[in-house]
Amino acid sequence: ERTLTQAEAVELRLKQIRLDLEEAELEVRLKSLNAELLAKRIEKLVLHRATERREAELAHGRVEMGQLRGADSELLGTEFNAP
Repeated sequence: ERTLTQAEAVELRLKQIRLDLEEAELEVRLKSLNAELLAKRIEKLVLHRATERREAELAHGRVEMGQLRGADSELLGTEFNAP
C-alpha cells in the first residue's frame, strides 16, 4: 500500500474544499428559492383575499342597486297612480 504524496494530499484537500464550497452555495440558493416561494405564496394569498373582498363589494353593490331600483319603481308607480 502506498502512502499519499504531499501533492496528492493537497489535491484531495483542495477537492474537499471545492465540494464544501459548492454545497454551501447550493444551500444558499435553496434558502433563496424557499424565500421566493414563500413570497409568491403570500402574494397569491393577498390576491385571493383582495379578489374575494372585491367580489363581496360588487355583490353588495348589486343588492343595493336592486333595492334602489325597487324603491324607484315603487315611487314611480305611486306617482303614476296618484289621483
